[in-house]
Amino acid sequence: MVQTGLGLQGPPWLAVGFTAMTWRPSWDELSVPCHVYRNTQEEVLQVPNSLGSLLAWLCRPRAVEPSCCFLYLHGFPDQSLDHRKELSSYGQLRPALPQRLAAQLLAARPEAAFAAFNFSGTPGSDASCRFRDKTVTQELSDTLAMMSYLRERWPGLPIHVIGISTGAIVASLLRGVHSVGDITITTIAGLKNVQRGLCLDFDKVQQQAFDSEGECWKEFWLPRESPSNPPDAKFDGVCSNTGSDGSERWEKAHLPLAAAYREDFLKLDVPTAISTGTAPLLVLHGDRDRSIPLENGQELFEAAAHPKELLVLKGGDHLLRSSKTTSKAGRAILDFTCKYPRGDTTAEH
Repeated sequence: MVQTGLGLQGPPWLAVGFTAMTWRPSWDELSVPCHVYRNTQEEVLQVPNSLGSLLAWLCRPRAVEPSCCFLYLHGFPDQSLDHRKELSSYGQLRPALPQRLAAQLLAARPEAAFAAFNFSGTPGSDASCRFRDKTVTQELSDTLAMMSYLRERWPGLPIHVIGISTGAIVASLLRGVHSVGDITITTIAGLKNVQRGLCLDFDKVQQQAFDSEGECWKEFWLPRESPSNPPDAKFDGVCSNTGSDGSERWEKAHLPLAAAYREDFLKLDVPTAISTGTAPLLVLHGDRDRSIPLENGQELFEAAAHPKELLVLKGGDHLLRSSKTTSKAGRAILDFTCKYPRGDTTAEH
């Protein structure tokens, strides 16, 4: 095992990328009005990590300290928060899934907090790390930094991690980090086999570009006219920049990504993390997921140590776009985290 800069024990493969994690958390907060969640305070944050800082969002009880925090980890290529500094929506939850989950979970657990952030290299968290230099190992480091920030404010805070797609891989890896404290882990559209995952994320042309050019152009969705976009973003063709409701459209673009992402990805030891860790694990997977088919989630569940639960979401696609499916996922998370309110470091059978 290796010692991370947070004083946490991690597996040997985690050694690269953690040597700089020796900071003491401090933060620069910007409070913003709360329009959605009653009796709460929303904050847009710059949370320090090993490379600089992360754009983060936190919704917490207004009058009391939170009893726990739900922490959302976004997928790839995606983001949790709006990166457009020029708009009032800067730092707010952008995709429908975390918006719906936050509303449902905080309505049921008004004493809880909900947090999300953009991983390093993702727009909004790319000042010190370009998209080109992204790795999943760094995203695990980012998650530990966010957890450190939350527990600096509220020592001993139980954290319920919810990761989707590549965020689910990060959440699974978190299970292999010892002394991480009181946590539960929920994976949505996760997988165990990273070789298969690489082929699901990158087509043959992109993988050949990794080999021949040392980088590929990875698709990403951005608002075409925003000055906050990465400067090297390339858009396809010419499209209308407004939707039917007058809002700015998010269009398919491409960003350069170094082959180091692939090299790092293939070294991720998800099987060891999930089979040796004992943080309570909830595996959620839609039976209509075409991006990461259901058998991947089932394989992840079978390989994991107890305590663990599996729920197949009927009709659920990769991003749980249906509000009905999201509601089912939210109820499952609530039931699971009520069963393990502070996490559990002892395996149950």
